[in-house]
Amino acid sequence: LDSICVLFRSQANRGAPPPIHVSLGLGQGGSYVHIVIRDQGGGIERSKLVGVNGVWSYGYTTVKRAVPAAPAPGQKPVKLTAAEQDRLHRQYQLAGWGFGLPLSRLYVRQLGGEMSVYTLPGYGCTVYLSFPNLLQGNSHCWQPL
Repeated sequence: LDSICVLFRSQANRGAPPPIHVSLGLGQGGSYVHIVIRDQGGGIERSKLVGVNGVWSYGYTTVKRAVPAAPAPGQKPVKLTAAEQDRLHRQYQLAGWGFGLPLSRLYVRQLGGEMSVYTLPGYGCTVYLSFPNLLQGNSHCWQPL
């Protein structure tokens, strides 16, 4: 969902955003369920898909914060109008904190699946999710603690 928010923000001044395509399918023999999500939101730099400072790192974000910095000692704080405070609060309430992709992959792996992101910088991304098909008896991820 966070990627959908980023897509809409990146397209805000360009009219209607391009469509997001979601496909569902079963793997060979029906043992896995696959979800493929494609967008045209501009993609991610390839260098950001790997390494400790990339998209899989907690806290990594591309969102530019419009929140004013704390004033230096002796300076008066910047005063925002109620409308500005409300806009900033709504705009940055959840999106852009850098937890969406790492937590999503953690949840997918906890369910016995895998998540991969492929990018075409300047165009968009494709996210692949694969989960064991519990209807086929693949319940290894649901063992009691």
